[in-house]
Amino acid sequence: MAWRKSLLVLCCALAGMAGDAWAQERSLADLTFMSGCWRGKLSGRNGTVEERYGPPAAGLMLGTSHTVVEGRTAFFEFIKVEQTEGGIVMTPAPKGKLSVPFKMVSLDGKKAVFENLEHDFPKRIVYQLRDSGALAARIEGDKPEQSEEFVMDPIPCGTGSLANFWLKWGNPGRGVGQYENPTAIALFKDAFGVSTLLFADTNNHRIRSYTWNGMFIDKWGEEGDGPGQFRYPQGVAVNSRNEVVIADSGNHRVQVTAGSPDSLDQLPGQFRFTFGRRGAGPGELEEPAGVAVDQNDNIYVADSGNHRVQKFDAQGRFLAAWGGPGREPGKFDRPLGLAIDRAHRWIYVTDTDNGRIQKFDLDGRLLLAWGEPGTRPDQLYRPKGIAVDAEGDLYVVDSNNHRVKKYTSEGVLLGSFGRNGMGDGELWFPFGVAVDEGGKLFVTDSENGRIQVFRENPQVARLQAARAR
Repeated sequence: MAWRKSLLVLCCALAGMAGDAWAQERSLADLTFMSGCWRGKLSGRNGTVEERYGPPAAGLMLGTSHTVVEGRTAFFEFIKVEQTEGGIVMTPAPKGKLSVPFKMVSLDGKKAVFENLEHDFPKRIVYQLRDSGALAARIEGDKPEQSEEFVMDPIPCGTGSLANFWLKWGNPGRGVGQYENPTAIALFKDAFGVSTLLFADTNNHRIRSYTWNGMFIDKWGEEGDGPGQFRYPQGVAVNSRNEVVIADSGNHRVQVTAGSPDSLDQLPGQFRFTFGRRGAGPGELEEPAGVAVDQNDNIYVADSGNHRVQKFDAQGRFLAAWGGPGREPGKFDRPLGLAIDRAHRWIYVTDTDNGRIQKFDLDGRLLLAWGEPGTRPDQLYRPKGIAVDAEGDLYVVDSNNHRVKKYTSEGVLLGSFGRNGMGDGELWFPFGVAVDEGGKLFVTDSENGRIQVFRENPQVARLQAARAR
């Protein structure tokens, strides 16, 4: 029997050595998913819990937890997560009083378990980043009924928003420097290499062009159904000849006009050609909204009223269509925004009334769909404009949530900015978004009748990207 006892002791020792080796191989970088600011509602009580964790730095992560019930502080604690020789250790300080350490004993993807079985309660602390983007914090005791979980959504950390306000111009109206419901927006370089901003001044039935910093260049169009006239234009894009492709929504057609001329004696906005007419057949349109152009100058149209996307060649000849009304993947409910990635591989569609984004190849084959209607941080409430940056990430205008959200090309949420209001950096039913090579973001703040420019916060962007990985 003595040899059996020796074998048992040896096995336990080896298991302990293996556990220690695993713990020593872990790094605080594995816990980056906890970094940021989080807030959730308390179940059954009129209260909230808010937690904040800084990013790992010099072997340390520092956090706080603050519980508010009926407008008063019910509980708070400071939290230290430390890289030690024996592994990663979390030490809470409830109400500022140092408690016992909890060692990380398990890490499964973005779920970390900290444990101290000698402590009365809790014995385990669990953090998990869910697929929805929410962070769940759970404390456990010996019995299941002792467990308690707090589910928290990401919130801006003060000035730690994904993007910060930088510049604005315009106000509601029909006069000089005024706009009525500006919608789609596009950015391109003109024949002289100057960055030019175009947007649809929709309820004024015209197109406007500006420099990237708000200096007026020109405007064209007026209400009507003749060549070069518009009725509620809602989409703009630019082809390789610097011509402007415009979704003339109320006239159920697409118009192409001159954009930035090649010489100073020419004016932008001169009519080139038009295509489409009202109807539901191939090449016919019903309230077209977003437009996009690929490297061959093929034109893609969000045929919103027909719940489909149509593809035309550079002269406006019909090539293909896909979609149709419905909620199943590949179908649409009033699609409004289109964007093609800069490598010209994929087209993204804001499926507005289905509250989601759909990704296709340029022949209309469905590749991916994500999102659901709602107001939570992981949901979309009537998404409209969409743009793709140089890295292939997407910016989506979450219009009825009064914010702009950033995603990877695979639909992983990277953060958001904006909230409802009329102040600097606040948005009121925004519609369009464009992004330049330097990371500046241009947003048509529709109900506020203005253009706002934001600069992405690189530290927050890196943190969100690391969390997504």
